[in-house]
Amino acid sequence: MNHIGRIKVLKEADDIIDIMNYICICPHCGREVKYGDMLMYCGEHGCPECANDLHDSIEYDRQNHYDRYVRKTNNDEYEPYKYVGEDN
Repeated sequence: MNHIGRIKVLKEADDIIDIMNYICICPHCGREVKYGDMLMYCGEHGCPECANDLHDSIEYDRQNHYDRYVRKTNNDEYEPYKYVGEDN
């Protein structure tokens, strides 16, 4: 497995069934993080290190520049490190 939805998987856990311990790339900031530690806000994924930045950025755009929020969401600008493949 090289991805879970839009999240890139770097290393599967020793116990292949325990998906929460897979090491992934944060789609927002690019850091390595356990899949189980990932957070989601308004459909966008982030890790604990960038969650506040992601939240603040989305909320600022939604409240002050809605057109920019829609453009960034549609163009995956909130998730520049997301998995891109044929099935996504």
